[in-house]
Amino acid sequence: MKKILLVTATALFLALTTNANVWRINNNNGVDADFTQITSALSSASVLNGDTLYIEPSTTQYNGFTLSKQLVFIGNGYFLAGVNGNSGLQANVNASEVGVFTLASGSNGSSSWVLP
Repeated sequence: MKKILLVTATALFLALTTNANVWRINNNNGVDADFTQITSALSSASVLNGDTLYIEPSTTQYNGFTLSKQLVFIGNGYFLAGVNGNSGLQANVNASEVGVFTLASGSNGSSSWVLP
């Protein structure tokens, strides 16, 4: 019984203390997102280590940046406009293009994912 209580208490503590946020980045006019540029998100005190940034598709490239936080980046992929058999599968065929970026001290453990 003590083991069950200890495991339950530990799980509850971890659930309450691990609360990474997900942030939307979108620089298209008229879209209500958390940030319009990656640089704005990185300079925000609200964006913390372990958070996830969704870089949404756009016709305009996002500014380059220097990363000094441990974050997860997710973009919408590539070959979206019918290349390699992907024709008609995407709601938005624009890419999530980012300018040159630098990985600085504090960015170790960051990762990026490209959604197909």
